[in-house]
Amino acid sequence: MRADGAPSVTDYRVVRRYDGYSLLYIETRTGRTHQIRVHMQYIGHPLLGDTLYGGAPERIARHALHCARMTFTEPLTDRSVCAACSPPADMCALVADAADWQFCPPEAHA
Repeated sequence: MRADGAPSVTDYRVVRRYDGYSLLYIETRTGRTHQIRVHMQYIGHPLLGDTLYGGAPERIARHALHCARMTFTEPLTDRSVCAACSPPADMCALVADAADWQFCPPEAHA
Protein backbone atom coordinates (compact mmCIF):
# COMPACT_ATOMS: atom_id res chain seq x y z
CA MET A 1 0.00 0.00 0.00
CA ARG A 2 1.08 3.57 -0.61
CA ALA A 3 1.74 5.85 2.33
CA ASP A 4 -0.06 8.69 0.52
CA GLY A 5 -2.98 6.47 -0.59
CA ALA A 6 -6.58 7.11 0.49
CA PRO A 7 -8.22 4.58 2.81
CA SER A 8 -10.17 1.85 1.04
CA VAL A 9 -12.02 -1.32 2.03
CA THR A 10 -12.63 -4.45 -0.05
CA ASP A 11 -14.55 -7.50 1.19
CA TYR A 12 -14.17 -10.83 -0.57
CA ARG A 13 -14.96 -14.50 -0.20
CA VAL A 14 -13.82 -17.56 -2.10
CA VAL A 15 -16.59 -19.18 -4.16
CA ARG A 16 -14.52 -22.01 -5.63
CA ARG A 17 -10.85 -22.93 -5.78
CA TYR A 18 -9.26 -24.14 -9.00
CA ASP A 19 -5.73 -25.28 -9.82
CA GLY A 20 -3.71 -22.06 -9.46
CA TYR A 21 -6.61 -19.58 -9.14
CA SER A 22 -9.96 -19.02 -7.41
CA LEU A 23 -13.35 -17.54 -8.24
CA LEU A 24 -14.13 -14.77 -5.76
CA TYR A 25 -17.14 -12.71 -4.76
CA ILE A 26 -15.81 -9.20 -4.15
CA GLU A 27 -17.62 -6.21 -2.74
CA THR A 28 -16.02 -2.78 -2.50
CA ARG A 29 -16.96 -0.52 0.40
CA THR A 30 -15.13 2.43 -1.13
CA GLY A 31 -14.59 3.37 -4.76
CA ARG A 32 -10.90 3.91 -5.33
CA THR A 33 -9.19 3.61 -8.71
CA HIS A 34 -7.84 0.07 -9.26
CA GLN A 35 -9.01 -0.81 -5.72
CA ILE A 36 -9.76 -4.49 -6.34
CA ARG A 37 -6.64 -4.99 -8.42
CA VAL A 38 -4.38 -3.33 -5.85
CA HIS A 39 -5.90 -5.16 -2.88
CA MET A 40 -5.66 -8.57 -4.53
CA GLN A 41 -2.00 -7.93 -5.41
CA TYR A 42 -1.32 -6.75 -1.84
CA ILE A 43 -2.55 -10.02 -0.32
CA GLY A 44 -0.50 -12.01 -2.84
CA HIS A 45 -3.33 -13.04 -5.17
CA PRO A 46 -3.35 -10.79 -8.25
CA LEU A 47 -6.10 -11.14 -10.85
CA LEU A 48 -5.48 -13.55 -13.70
CA GLY A 49 -4.29 -11.65 -16.75
CA ASP A 50 -3.60 -8.42 -14.84
CA THR A 51 0.03 -7.96 -15.83
CA LEU A 52 0.16 -4.42 -14.38
CA TYR A 53 -0.45 -5.84 -10.90
CA GLY A 54 1.39 -9.16 -11.18
CA GLY A 55 -1.25 -11.45 -12.65
CA ALA A 56 -0.32 -14.26 -15.04
CA PRO A 57 -1.54 -13.76 -18.64
CA GLU A 58 -1.49 -17.44 -19.66
CA ARG A 59 -5.16 -18.29 -18.99
CA ILE A 60 -6.83 -15.04 -20.13
CA ALA A 61 -5.64 -12.13 -22.28
CA ARG A 62 -6.93 -9.36 -19.97
CA HIS A 63 -7.51 -8.87 -16.28
CA ALA A 64 -10.16 -11.31 -15.10
CA LEU A 65 -12.55 -8.92 -13.41
CA HIS A 66 -16.28 -8.77 -14.07
CA CYS A 67 -19.09 -6.82 -12.41
CA ALA A 68 -21.90 -9.40 -12.32
CA ARG A 69 -24.27 -7.23 -10.29
CA MET A 70 -24.31 -3.63 -9.16
CA THR A 71 -26.85 -2.03 -6.85
CA PHE A 72 -27.09 1.69 -6.23
CA THR A 73 -29.56 4.36 -5.15
CA GLU A 74 -30.88 6.46 -8.02
CA PRO A 75 -30.28 10.06 -6.86
CA LEU A 76 -33.40 11.72 -8.30
CA THR A 77 -35.97 9.16 -7.12
CA ASP A 78 -34.06 7.66 -4.15
CA ARG A 79 -35.04 4.20 -5.47
CA SER A 80 -32.73 1.20 -5.38
CA VAL A 81 -31.58 0.08 -8.82
CA CYS A 82 -29.96 -3.29 -9.52
CA ALA A 83 -28.15 -3.99 -12.81
CA ALA A 84 -26.89 -7.47 -13.68
CA CYS A 85 -24.70 -8.74 -16.49
CA SER A 86 -23.59 -12.24 -17.47
CA PRO A 87 -19.86 -12.88 -17.62
CA PRO A 88 -18.16 -12.83 -21.03
CA ALA A 89 -17.14 -16.05 -22.78
CA ASP A 90 -13.43 -15.80 -21.93
CA MET A 91 -14.23 -15.66 -18.22
CA CYS A 92 -16.82 -18.44 -18.45
CA ALA A 93 -14.09 -20.63 -19.91
CA LEU A 94 -12.17 -20.28 -16.62
CA VAL A 95 -15.06 -21.62 -14.54
CA ALA A 96 -15.86 -25.34 -14.60
CA ASP A 97 -19.45 -25.04 -13.36
CA ALA A 98 -21.67 -22.27 -14.73
CA ALA A 99 -23.71 -22.48 -11.52
CA ASP A 100 -20.75 -20.86 -9.72
CA TRP A 101 -21.76 -17.56 -11.32
CA GLN A 102 -25.03 -17.72 -9.37
CA PHE A 103 -23.26 -17.50 -6.02
CA CYS A 104 -24.44 -14.05 -5.02
CA PRO A 105 -28.08 -13.90 -3.87
CA PRO A 106 -29.83 -10.50 -4.07
CA GLU A 107 -30.03 -10.28 -0.27
CA ALA A 108 -26.22 -10.08 -0.20
CA HIS A 109 -26.62 -6.53 -1.53
CA ALA A 110 -29.17 -5.34 1.03
